[in-house]
Amino acid sequence: MKVPNFIKPLNIDKERESIINEFRVRSGKLDYIPLIGDDYMTLIDIFLFKLNNFIELTNVKISQNYLLFSNGEYLDELVKLIGIKRNEEIKPIAKVEIKVNSSTFLSKGTKFTDTKGHFAYLLKDIYVSDTAIVEIEAADYFKEPYETTTLEIPNIYINEINIKEPFGGFKARERDDELRERFLLALHRFSTAGSEKAYLFHVLSVEGISKANVYQLSAGVVQVVYLSKFSGQIAKEKIKEALKDKIPLTDDVRIKEANKINLDLVIEIAPKQNFMFNEILANADFRLKEFFSTLKINETPHISQIIEVAFDENTASVEVKTPIPAADRDSIIVLNSLQINKANHA
Repeated sequence: MKVPNFIKPLNIDKERESIINEFRVRSGKLDYIPLIGDDYMTLIDIFLFKLNNFIELTNVKISQNYLLFSNGEYLDELVKLIGIKRNEEIKPIAKVEIKVNSSTFLSKGTKFTDTKGHFAYLLKDIYVSDTAIVEIEAADYFKEPYETTTLEIPNIYINEINIKEPFGGFKARERDDELRERFLLALHRFSTAGSEKAYLFHVLSVEGISKANVYQLSAGVVQVVYLSKFSGQIAKEKIKEALKDKIPLTDDVRIKEANKINLDLVIEIAPKQNFMFNEILANADFRLKEFFSTLKINETPHISQIIEVAFDENTASVEVKTPIPAADRDSIIVLNSLQINKANHA
């Protein structure tokens, strides 16, 4: 159980000895020696078990009110105290054009597919008399531009369905560490006019904005750099709206999308035991992809960090074969592909 170091768990053995000594004094049985199966000991152990559970629960509740230790629903309740809410997952949305040969009605939730296992759902009821452009929401995140243009349940009145705007706008559910960071940024807001953290708080609170960096270009000129699944124009409008009436009038705010530095990472792993390599490979693949997803704009990971992430107890050595590019204040490193090879000498 992760708790602040000033919270101490119950020392059951110490408390049991203390209770026995108190019992000897109060009962006058100074020569009392506990025996296995002793009724007194059974009652004492039951009491200590109940007390220990109560103290553990209390310690958890106390620790969850400290930002560094709080997580999940506890963290949600903690940040709610200053009016912050966790950003939920935003699924990709696309626009499709539907052409019919006779008027027809499609209800909200109508299921579209690409016949290859990818699905999307109609966002609201629509009555189509000739041609209509509607929005559909992906069931999951689509990395590829899948063509979900087939109704799972065929409709004889529909002639044609075409993608007009590809899926976009995805944002994963805000992780605990991201929510903690936004909580700390929120404490700054605009109590100090034009502060970097105040800008970051409002930009990162925008739906669909996943990363941001803010810096001063020159006196009174603020540069906002962002990463988003939205198109550039939509993202900029959302950021402008979020900053409207919240920034110093003297600030000239400029907004641009972060440059993506695509990294094709190749690493080589030597397992301690050859038969463990498949498990090592799966674990390293998961951890490395998760690590790169957390990188910030202007953050360049050191090779030692990558080695540490890929390493586990079954690994003999890890070697990074790819030079790691440097990210500047306008760019972010994105893991484009990951290749993990087994070391020849393993």
